[in-house]
Parts: sequence; C-alpha cells; structure tokens
Amino acid sequence: MSKQQTVTYTALDLKIFKENVTDETYVDLFKGLQTNNREIPLIRDNYLHIWSLKPINEDKPLNGFVGTIFKRNGLPGDWFNTEKETRNIKENVEEKYIPQNLKANVRFFRFVFYPLQRKIVCEIKNGNNKISESVIKAFFEKLLGTDRLKETFKRIEVSLVTDNFTAERIINTPQLTQLELIFLNYAETPKKQNTVLEKEIFGEMEESNIRTYSRVLTAEKSKFLELNQKNKDLIKLAVEHGYVNFKFKNFDNIVEKKSSNVSYPFLKRVTYDPKKIDLYALLLRETSIIAKDLAGGSTK
Repeated sequence: MSKQQTVTYTALDLKIFKENVTDETYVDLFKGLQTNNREIPLIRDNYLHIWSLKPINEDKPLNGFVGTIFKRNGLPGDWFNTEKETRNIKENVEEKYIPQNLKANVRFFRFVFYPLQRKIVCEIKNGNNKISESVIKAFFEKLLGTDRLKETFKRIEVSLVTDNFTAERIINTPQLTQLELIFLNYAETPKKQNTVLEKEIFGEMEESNIRTYSRVLTAEKSKFLELNQKNKDLIKLAVEHGYVNFKFKNFDNIVEKKSSNVSYPFLKRVTYDPKKIDLYALLLRETSIIAKDLAGGSTK
C-alpha cells in the first residue's frame, strides 16, 4: 500500500464592481489573463506569475478555468567578494551570472476559478510545495490591480474566504488534545434555563457573582480526548454563550491552536493515494465541491 498524502486548499472571493456585471464578465477577465505571464515580486523575495491558464472545457468557459502559479525565489542583493574584500549591494548578480532559464526554489501551485461561484480555489500545500494564503491573496490582488484592467473592469476586489469553528466542527475535530470552555457574563445571557447544564453553569455564575466561567479538559499524555455527550453539550453551550479554545494534532503531527472566537482563512485538507487517483481529476473534484459549498454558505 502506498503512503497517503494530503493536499491543502484555500479559497478567495472575487468581485467585480462595475455596471451590468454578469457571469460572462468574469469569464472575460480570465480569458484576458491567459496571456498575462508577467512576474510579480512579493515579500521575502518571492516572485510569482501565471504559468498556465485555460478553460476546463473550451466550449463551456462558464464551467471554470484551471491554472498553475509559478513561484520562485530571487537571489539576495547583498554580496561580499572574498577576493577583493568588497561589498556590492548594487550589482544584479542573478541577471549578470545566472542563465535566464534557471530559477531558484521553484514551486508550482494549481488553482481553479469558478465564474458562477466567483471563487478561486488554490492549492497552498502539496508535498514539498508550500505557500501561505496571504501570499496567494497578495499575488491575485497585484495581478488583477493593474490600470489596464481597471479601465475595463473598474474595481476588482480579492479577499480570503474566512472560516469559523462551529460547535459541530470542534466536536468532530480529530485528535483533540485540549479544550478550554469559556462561558461569559451570566447577566448578558438569557435568564431562561432549560437544561441541567444551563442550570449548573449559569446558576453557579449567578450565585457566586462570576463574570467569566471556564472549564479545561486536557488529554492524558500521548492520548486524545474522547468526548462523551456531556462534553459535547458543554462545547455547544460554550460556543453559544462564550467561546471555545482548543488544541489538536493536525495531519503533519503538529499541535495547532484554534478558537471558535476567531475567523481563520478557509482551509480544506484532502487525503489521497497518489498511486490510485489522477491528481488533475482530484483537483477538479475537490475545488468544485469547495466552491459550491462556499457559495451555498457551507464550510464543511
């Protein structure tokens, strides 16, 4: 059996602000980008450009456009000559000594744009290829923020799709290591107490003049929390009348900290067997699901 791998996607909202915008307006925008191969410099010497872009179906561009972002690193500008013992920060070493066809630390990230949903869904991690959501956002902002495009499309806005952790998502998060359940100011909660848990938590807060009430559940070392029904009900109650901070081990075996009180950039991890699935088919399937779910208000 081959080793399972994961790919992580993020999503961007794309909005065109001009009169009489239609689905075809978005198609026209991406048709124009097919020949836009200009390189865009970003922070930390990252240089990105569109490597390839085409409709998923040439006869039906409304179905979407699939593309690849080419990312490379530039060489630093501060060099010291050990023979002459001189420092030269003005000389463009890359341009002078490196052949134009050689690029440093190249990575590729595939994305799909869905005109009907106004969503760009992009890989940000697949194997050794990693990039941050903020860099992807900055790239599309600069790519679409030119004066030439503004003349035709007026204003184009790019924003990261945000994601909140609901009670159900916290409950269903695998490998939970810690839960911190925070219940806020009882005076601001409904006086109605229907359940045993509400009477237990809010009754104690009222009787003892407690403004903030918390419970912490920490798993045994090298183990994960196994939630019983009371734990699940406490999570739901805390999300409704406060918030939940929690820790869990992710697919890379790294402990992550999250909170129901914070909005995060949308992420979706998909596990696959590279020997059993066509990666292009996986890209189209998963990005289509994401775009439709996000357009419908779901962030499963």
